[in-house]
Amino acid sequence: MGDQTNDPVRIDATQLRARVVGEGGNLGLTQRARVEYALAGGAINTDAIDNSAGVDTSDHEVNLKILLSALMQAGHIDNLVQRNAVLHSLAPEVAELVLADNRSQSLILSLDQRKSSQEMGLFLNWMQFLSKSGFLDRRTEALSTNAQLQDLAKQGKGMTRPDLAVLLSYTKLYAYQELLASPLLQGDAWDNLYLEYYPASLKTRFNPLAVKHPLQHEITCNLLLNRVLNQAGITLIEQVNAVADRGVAEVFAAYWVLEQALQLPALRRAIFTAPGRPLEEVYSLWIYLESVLAEILSQHLLQEHPLALSLTQQARLGEALSLFFSLTPPVGLPDKITNRLQAPLEEPIALGLARLETAKIGLHLISFAQALGQDLAPAWLLWNLLEADFGFAALRQGLLEAAAESQWEAKHKRLLVQDSFALQTALGKQVLSLPGSLEAQYHAFRKAHADALNLLQNEMQAFLSNQGHQLSAISVIFAQLRAVFA
Repeated sequence: MGDQTNDPVRIDATQLRARVVGEGGNLGLTQRARVEYALAGGAINTDAIDNSAGVDTSDHEVNLKILLSALMQAGHIDNLVQRNAVLHSLAPEVAELVLADNRSQSLILSLDQRKSSQEMGLFLNWMQFLSKSGFLDRRTEALSTNAQLQDLAKQGKGMTRPDLAVLLSYTKLYAYQELLASPLLQGDAWDNLYLEYYPASLKTRFNPLAVKHPLQHEITCNLLLNRVLNQAGITLIEQVNAVADRGVAEVFAAYWVLEQALQLPALRRAIFTAPGRPLEEVYSLWIYLESVLAEILSQHLLQEHPLALSLTQQARLGEALSLFFSLTPPVGLPDKITNRLQAPLEEPIALGLARLETAKIGLHLISFAQALGQDLAPAWLLWNLLEADFGFAALRQGLLEAAAESQWEAKHKRLLVQDSFALQTALGKQVLSLPGSLEAQYHAFRKAHADALNLLQNEMQAFLSNQGHQLSAISVIFAQLRAVFA
C-alpha cells in the first residue's frame, strides 16, 4: 500500500476473525489480503462485486429518466410532475430487478468456484487469452499465479472468490466491447430482450419502443452480457471457441436463442426451487445443465449456417424442437442422468435434462430437414437410415476427441465437422432423388452403392476400434465418402 499514514490502523488478513466480509467502501482490503483471507476459510468477494447493486441502481435511474423524458416530449406523459410520480412508483420494481441481477452474479462466482476445482485448465487458458489480448494485467490486479492455482487444483480446491470476481469483471469488459461492435445485435429483433430491462408496471402504462432511447443498443448488449455470463460462467467463450472458433456476439446470440428455444428458464427455476434439495446438489445440477448447453452450443456453431444465429428463427426453432422431442421420447435417459448425477431428481427436472441431452441431435436434424426441404418426421427416418450405414455421429465425436497439435489442425477439425454435415445432406439429397417411397428410395440407394458401403463400414470398424482417434484417419474416411458418394 502506498498510503503509509494509515499503517497503524491496518491489520493482516490472517488476523481477521470474522467469517464473512462485505466491502461497503472501496479497497477495504487489498486483493492479496482478500485472497489470503479466502484461503484461510473466510467468505469474501471484492469491493466491486459488493457494491455493484448501487451502480446497477444508478444505471436504471439514469436510463429511466432518459426514457421518461423522451415519452414526455412525445406527449405520452403530461408534465414533469407526472414523470416524477411515475419514476417514484417504479422504485420497488427496480430494486427487485437490481437484486435479481446481483444475486445471479454472486451465484456464478459460487458455481465457478466449484467448476474451477475440476477444470482449472479452462480458467488458466481464459486468463492467458485476456492477458495476451491486453485486457488483463494479472500482476497489477494481484491475481494468483498459475503455480498457485494449479496447487489449489491438486488439493481439489477451486479459485478463490476474489480471484474469480476480478476475472469475471474483465471477462465482462472484454465481452461487452465485442457485443457493442457487432452488427449481429443491431435491429429490432432484439427488442424483446431490451424490453426486459424495464419494470412490468411501466410497460403496462407505456410502450418503451414508442420512443427511441439513445442507449438502447448499449442496454441490450449489457442485458445479454449479464444474462449469459451470470448463467454460463466465466469460461463460456473459452469452452465454445476451443471447438467452434466463433466471435463473442455469435456465441452469446446463439446461447440466448437456444436458451429460449429449449425452455431452459423454466428448467432452471425448477432446479433452484425444488424443496429440500441440498445447495451442493443444486449447484451440481446447474453446472451439469451449463456443461451440456455449452457442448450443444459448440457443436451447433460448427455448422456453416447455424439456425441459432437468427433471432427471428427462435420461435420456429422452439416449435421444431418440441416436435423432435415428441418423435424421440427419452426412454431410460432420465434414469441414466439421475444415476450419473448421483442425486434423486424430480420427474420434470430429470425429463428436462434428458431433453437437453437429446437436443444435441435435434438441432442437427432440424438443419438437415431444412436443407432437404422435408418435414421433421421423414427427415428423422432418413437421418437414422444414413446414421446406421455411415456413422456420422461417431465420426463427429471422433473429430471432437481427436488431438489438434496446432491452430491449423484445429481449423482442419472444424472444417471436417462442417464437411460431415454437408456430406450427410448431399447423401440425403441423393436418396430423395430416387423414385418411390422413402424406404424404396433408400433400398435402391443402398443397392447401387453396396460394394463401396461395405468397404466404408470396414474402415469405420477399424477406426472405432482404435483407442485414440487420429485426425488423419477421419480425413481418409471423409475423402472416400466424397469420392464415392458425393
